[in-house]
Amino acid sequence: MSEIRMGGRNPITLVAHDELQFFDARGSAAPPDDSMWFPVRIVEAEKPENPHEKEDRERRERVVQELTHAMEKVPPVDRTQRVLTDGSPVTEDHREIKSNGMQKAYVVLSAEERAKGFVRPVRQSYVHKTCGVVTHMGLALAETYARDPGFYSGTFCVSCKAHFPLDQFTWDGTDEVLGT
Repeated sequence: MSEIRMGGRNPITLVAHDELQFFDARGSAAPPDDSMWFPVRIVEAEKPENPHEKEDRERRERVVQELTHAMEKVPPVDRTQRVLTDGSPVTEDHREIKSNGMQKAYVVLSAEERAKGFVRPVRQSYVHKTCGVVTHMGLALAETYARDPGFYSGTFCVSCKAHFPLDQFTWDGTDEVLGT
């Protein structure tokens, strides 16, 4: 196998190989019966790394390291510290469904527990993959997701007016599934 590198504005590498198509010097396909044509396989050119891309990559790596280090400092979640979104104690009837499809009340981690830190960003809107509609939630619910992503098993869709498993939702503007 032989290799030919061609420079210029859009450098390409031509590599001779047994199972090949035929190309002329301009890269146009040609039948094998013309002696001016030669067999090659075009492989992607090696592009020099853009200094800005390198800086961006290094900055992303630093941010990931800083976030990982910060998350290691967040104390474990105490799931016994539960209240309703208004701060009142959890009641037996909080799961009753109202006429709009929502529960009578929703359980969250207490303000004190949420104040211990988050392991995910605090995000207040998500998209139901089935209908494509964005639902917005209150800060206490969003902070509970950020403190303990596995706290909930399902959530509400404002368009469908029903609750569904978390794997049917992504955080608005991302492909990240709720609860992960």
